[in-house]
Amino acid sequence: MGNTVPKQFLLLNGKPIIFHSIQPFLELDSHIKIIVVLPKEHITTWQLLCKKYCFHVEHLVTEGGETRYHSVKNGLDLIQDSEWIAVHDSVRPLASKKFIEHCFDEAKKMGSAVPAVEVNESVREILGMGSHPLKRSRI
Repeated sequence: MGNTVPKQFLLLNGKPIIFHSIQPFLELDSHIKIIVVLPKEHITTWQLLCKKYCFHVEHLVTEGGETRYHSVKNGLDLIQDSEWIAVHDSVRPLASKKFIEHCFDEAKKMGSAVPAVEVNESVREILGMGSHPLKRSRI
């Protein structure tokens, strides 16, 4: 990976994106258990960022796996007891407390939930030499 800074460590409003991703979960429930899954080579960087930006939230850290599936499994393996579990991509920092609460509420009603957000941008499908617009409501 070289010297490339992972996206979740890039700064947004003066602090790493991952901190913004975690914050709404803490706003929803300050006792929520946070598990951060990172590539092995970035765990030390995470620890340094926590010190530098005074991130004193209690959390666990584990190594990611070869694929997203393996990374999620490594995180799930650290859970000892929990009624509800959320898996969140740390590079998606704009999920609000209200959005997360809605996801948990739907999971409680239905047994599980997968959030989806409507596309705002125009999307076109290329077919052969031409293209046509796709209905945003179907994406």
